[in-house]
Amino acid sequence: MNEDEFNFNLDGVNKIIVFIIDALGYRSLIDIIKRSPDLSLFKSVPIHKITSVFPSTTSSALTSFYTGKFPGEHGIFGYTLFLKEYGCLSNMIELTPVFQSRDGLEKNGLDPKKFLGTDTIFQILESNGVKGCQITSKSFVNTGFTIMHSSGGSVKGTFGMGDMFHETLKKINTIKTKGLIYCYWGLVDTFGHKYGPNSRAFYLESYSLLKMISEFYKKYLPENVGMFITADHGQIQNNYKDEINWSRRDEIYQYLYCLPGGEHRAVYLYTHEPDNLKRIIKEKYKSDLYILSREEAIKEKLFGNEVLEKYKNRIGNLIILPERKKAFCYNYNGQAHSMKGRHGGLSEKEMYIPLIYLRK
Repeated sequence: MNEDEFNFNLDGVNKIIVFIIDALGYRSLIDIIKRSPDLSLFKSVPIHKITSVFPSTTSSALTSFYTGKFPGEHGIFGYTLFLKEYGCLSNMIELTPVFQSRDGLEKNGLDPKKFLGTDTIFQILESNGVKGCQITSKSFVNTGFTIMHSSGGSVKGTFGMGDMFHETLKKINTIKTKGLIYCYWGLVDTFGHKYGPNSRAFYLESYSLLKMISEFYKKYLPENVGMFITADHGQIQNNYKDEINWSRRDEIYQYLYCLPGGEHRAVYLYTHEPDNLKRIIKEKYKSDLYILSREEAIKEKLFGNEVLEKYKNRIGNLIILPERKKAFCYNYNGQAHSMKGRHGGLSEKEMYIPLIYLRK
């Protein structure tokens, strides 16, 4: 069921849960519900279709969830970005140069609590007497990426579905004032990358989680708590035949001042010769891609209504958007591997995400 109008009854609600399912796009969710007769709860409530941010990827979308701002305002434009202040191409989830271990940028002076240059949603709410909490995988708790998002709130790590819902209920009962609880589940995305969003593994993981959410709602959700279910982005199915691989041996390399960044489905090319590079790429790949300049992307408001001047150099001078299911993959270290599910681009399956509201 899809409703064009939002009509969320928040009367009497003093705590809100936002459950983010990584990579469970709108179309994937609808297909799973149709295949699963026992997910009756989700057949009886409105499922709104909304859009992710661009690029449609976790680093950008989660930062928007945790700040309430578009990528142009918070500065996280994708999985890998050129950070001029640190002089390197960096992995924005692991906060490290692409060839180093997690949180390597902290050794070079990056402070996760100050890096965004904007308040988190938890800091904004804290100043208004609302408690904030993030519940995520135990493996993410002490990482710079989580610390960056959780200023002003608390973080709780869990090992699986069971204790995630257990800890969520504990947090609901512990917060004596108004509260906002973000719950993040990442394995749907993991299975999507490995097996593809059309796979049995993707279906079973998504189904199991939706079934658990349904049981939690029916048996444990208090009357004064509202629960939103959504995603950061969707995924498309592809395989190695859809990949266009680049390396230092390709002609484009001589035109770059930094290795390519962004996403496989939204590639940033950092170059001082954008016109020449654009001509070469269009001649070689013709219909396999759509290419636009940084200025054109900003004018089209792909990153939101504005892009702060201090963040513009993180975006490539040229942006490559592959056609259909294509992906442009740069081999940084000779250890690249194919994925059967990808995201980051502007297709409907990547950009459209669900929004469901539950309360008793």
